[in-house]
Amino acid sequence: MPEYNPIVLRHLLALRRFPLFAAVELDELAMVADNVTERTFAAHDRIVDAATRVPAIHLILEGRIDDRHRYGPHQVFGALEVFANRPASETALAVVPTRTLQIAASDFGDILEDNFGLMQLVLRTLADRMIGSDARRRTSPVVMP
Repeated sequence: MPEYNPIVLRHLLALRRFPLFAAVELDELAMVADNVTERTFAAHDRIVDAATRVPAIHLILEGRIDDRHRYGPHQVFGALEVFANRPASETALAVVPTRTLQIAASDFGDILEDNFGLMQLVLRTLADRMIGSDARRRTSPVVMP
């Protein structure tokens, strides 16, 4: 019987709870689980400063990260900036004690390069998020001064 790393198994189970990874094949998810690092942040810790490159994607297990948006449990922070290779537009803070699974930007690029199915799901999720954001902007009432 093969030996399993209990930390990787715990990460695998945690990743499965994220909508982004719910439909990912188990072997692809195991590769992600093997490349995440668990991070904890105290309330008011900086995740990233404005105008600096986002070095990692954070999958939020517990807590909350705020920049101009609010990210909570089972949401992903930093993915758009990592894919666009752009700096953060706002400083992001852990508003309360927060625990994340962190994937270094370079590692995530390598994982996507090796796993086409995962890359399709990630791109679809990001596109849905962008389309939803654009639709909300277009339906927002225009306030005239």
